Amino acid sequence: MAEGISVIIAAKGCPEYIGKCLESVFNQKGPGLDIILVDDGLSFDSGNFIREKYPEVRIVSSKHKGPSCGRNAAVKKCGSEFVAFTDSDCVADENWIYELYRVFIEKPEAVSCGGTQKIPEDTADFGRRIFKLYRKAVFLIDYMKEDSFRGPVEVAHNPSCNVMYRREAFLELGGFREGMWPGEDIDLDIRMRKKGYKLFFNPESIVMHYPPGKFSVFMSKLYNYGLVQSLLMKKHRVFRKIYLVPSALLAITVIYIILLCFSGFPAFLLFNVLLVLSLLVFAGLDIVMAGLAVAGFISWNSGFFAGLFKRGK
Repeated sequence: MAEGISVIIAAKGCPEYIGKCLESVFNQKGPGLDIILVDDGLSFDSGNFIREKYPEVRIVSSKHKGPSCGRNAAVKKCGSEFVAFTDSDCVADENWIYELYRVFIEKPEAVSCGGTQKIPEDTADFGRRIFKLYRKAVFLIDYMKEDSFRGPVEVAHNPSCNVMYRREAFLELGGFREGMWPGEDIDLDIRMRKKGYKLFFNPESIVMHYPPGKFSVFMSKLYNYGLVQSLLMKKHRVFRKIYLVPSALLAITVIYIILLCFSGFPAFLLFNVLLVLSLLVFAGLDIVMAGLAVAGFISWNSGFFAGLFKRGK
């Protein structure tokens, strides 16, 4: 593996998993890495813990301007040819960096490579349901890739929890759009593809990513994801499969109105039964997961339609 790879880790609050994350990065196979942690609002105790236990880790502050600002500042401070990103709630496989970098050797035209997300073995039941829900929706989102993918394969997007860029290309496009979160990684990848750059995915590059552990966090994330998707749609005027989600909501709403206004109760009841059965099949007959799917669907769409009236950067 070549020298000159920096790993940039975004962290906020009092991250429960930061020690596991750092240990997994230090245990990467190959030469030593330049490790930079983005302080996007670390607690006092977390900051002291990192400085005392991992003095070799450089800390760059986002100055409370968001992770995009902090990540960009970290990239500017390093002199590496490649920059890899992950988050403090991720634990990297020991071959994570090697498998990302290998694609740049095999595919000289690559400016970006991402990898697979799995969940750690100690993930709680709620988090496991959230992960399964994400996996069920993989046909609509670029956040995770199909299990059938065999890499390296060209893709449209890689999430910032598991991705490596050529630093020169990253800086050329101005890095992540500051003030945007989440979705700043989608925005950058759209701009890269418009420039004609190629992005790849290697399923052998793996990080274990802890899903939201609380319902409130899950709902907040889905709302923010929906919000930023509408901002990206207005900004870039490109079609993404995820935009079928609000279309589905509108279609269901129209059908309800038609049934209520022009049909009898049996047809209305039949439609609801079919809708519930479809949802249960989607959720693998897991009633809790079905409920999470409905809640997430409502939260995501609430954010999306709110974003239509929001002026984005």
